[in-house]
Amino acid sequence: MEFVCLDIICVSHLLEEACVAGLSIDSPKPGHFQPPPPVAQWALEACKAKQRGIRYKITGCHTRNQNIVTNNLSRRDAEKHLNDARNLLGDLERIHDRIIELVDDDDVAATQNTQHLAYASTVDAASALVKNYLLQRQDDNSSVVPETEAQAAIRRALQAAEQRVREARAEVEAAEQAFMDLGGDFSALGETELGPPDSVSQAG
Repeated sequence: MEFVCLDIICVSHLLEEACVAGLSIDSPKPGHFQPPPPVAQWALEACKAKQRGIRYKITGCHTRNQNIVTNNLSRRDAEKHLNDARNLLGDLERIHDRIIELVDDDDVAATQNTQHLAYASTVDAASALVKNYLLQRQDDNSSVVPETEAQAAIRRALQAAEQRVREARAEVEAAEQAFMDLGGDFSALGETELGPPDSVSQAG
């Protein structure tokens, strides 16, 4: 839950910036979030902030699949994490294209291309890993087993916690969008407040 706490701190900073500007932002209500503008309309700092978060998630999906393979865990979970990584890579492609449109420095663009290819390679590696894992276990019996009452209670608690995380992240995204709409500058908040660190170094 460490990253959720960082996200909440980030929301506080965004709202403080709005107050300094003499404006108020109503807290978004569940189910009433305005859809964000298309990527083609994003500013460079917004693209980089979202890019960092997606890169972190892709790395997380691959790490979880490595753990599944190492410990001979659920094949269904491995396929889910792989599908998540592929979908995230699609989002990352669109953001990367937008960043390349916006940057006017060839060195920065080259670094962005190199880093993007690294994450695409990570997803390719995850795909090969899961494919091989499923092939090795194709003759195994299904890993689905009946739940005990205690296991069911834990699962429900985890689902509730995941929902709270999703709501917190949605609030962060809404606050970030409001901040950008007010002309806010993400770079003024400091890199460490905008998202978890990447395994690949950032540049530009």
